[in-house]
Amino acid sequence: MNGPFDIAVIGAGAAGLAAAVTAERSGARVVVLEARNRIGGRIFTHRDPLCATPIELGAEFVHGKSPHLWRQLDRGGLRATRVGGDHKCLEDGSYVECGDVVEQLSTLLDHARLDEDRPVSEVLADARLEAGARNRVVSYIEGFNAATASRASTIALQRQQKAEDDIEGDSSFRVLDGYEAVPLSLYRELAEPHRTVRLNTIVRAVEWRPGDVELKIEPAPDGNLATVRARKVIVTVPVAALRAGAIDFRPEPPGLAEALSRMETGQALRITLRFRRRFWEDRDELKDAGFVHAYNQPFRTWWTQSPTEAPLLTAWAGGPAAERILDAGRPLETAIATCAAVFRTDLNIVREELCASYFHDWRADEFSRGAYTWVAAGALPAVEQLARPVENTIFMAGEATDTEGHWGTVHGAIASGERAARQAMQGDLTRV
Repeated sequence: MNGPFDIAVIGAGAAGLAAAVTAERSGARVVVLEARNRIGGRIFTHRDPLCATPIELGAEFVHGKSPHLWRQLDRGGLRATRVGGDHKCLEDGSYVECGDVVEQLSTLLDHARLDEDRPVSEVLADARLEAGARNRVVSYIEGFNAATASRASTIALQRQQKAEDDIEGDSSFRVLDGYEAVPLSLYRELAEPHRTVRLNTIVRAVEWRPGDVELKIEPAPDGNLATVRARKVIVTVPVAALRAGAIDFRPEPPGLAEALSRMETGQALRITLRFRRRFWEDRDELKDAGFVHAYNQPFRTWWTQSPTEAPLLTAWAGGPAAERILDAGRPLETAIATCAAVFRTDLNIVREELCASYFHDWRADEFSRGAYTWVAAGALPAVEQLARPVENTIFMAGEATDTEGHWGTVHGAIASGERAARQAMQGDLTRV
């Protein structure tokens, strides 16, 4: 059945599924169109039959205690465990306790007085930090936010920091059954999920007028574009894919192209390595380490699971560092070499102990074209523009459209989907 529907949702990631559940609860007839052959979007849990621990290729951590996400965990009966372990920094060949770089950044942002939105690198220069401290703060901004410090908005970072403080964002958790359990729990809340969510369905064009939308999708049996009709559409496609022209809007919504042109998608590169044993714990100073940071290495952050889990190490690079590794090619080889350097282990031993590696190139993924959003100086109005309904017919959702500062997070995506559905359902929604 191709409609007519009350609401069509493009994308079955966390935002799209949250929007569908919220709209359906209000009585709307909903269809969800997903280009991939799976749900979840940038949540992508891999199951290796030789490894009991779920392998996350996309989002991994539950950041803080956002009511939007924790409410879903409760509804789905899902368990989350706090991420533990010390943070160690490799400095001058020794592992030392890391200073609280988040607290240092927060202090700088709290004292930043801005007449205009300036790049955070300028604010750091004004603060006259010593070189080591400045490098640590820049590495955190670029690694955690996948941003470029020379262009990142200080006002946006202030908003983000406040948003994190409000939900205890300095605490992190993992979903024990794998992060994919969150979109799966949303999927199961739909009345007829197998009918509502259509996988392998690529939306190529949105033809619209107020109160009437035709979605041109592929594939169709005759090779032409099929049509799905609805009164309203919620678009949860990542910003980078929209900027690349993934969907042709006919006509183009006012202000959309300009807003998209000002949005930024950062790159994040994560490679998880599975070993025969936890060889890094041969060093006494790393026995209780959950994270190891090495700011002069290609992969600057590493983390592991608890000792009761599989012997895994995850290498992380964000922002310009991720771009450099991807541009150079051979990311796995770079991760293995960096692992030997960071954990001060002979490269041959690392290779001998390595059993498997897991990696998804989000930059090359045509349906995402990057990791997640960061906000450049002066671009906050673009975020607000994207979150604004168009003629009560087109609504945008996804972490990029969160206006409270929860960019790049699953809870920001869920909140945006719920917001877009409420916007679409405001007033009387007349059935077609």
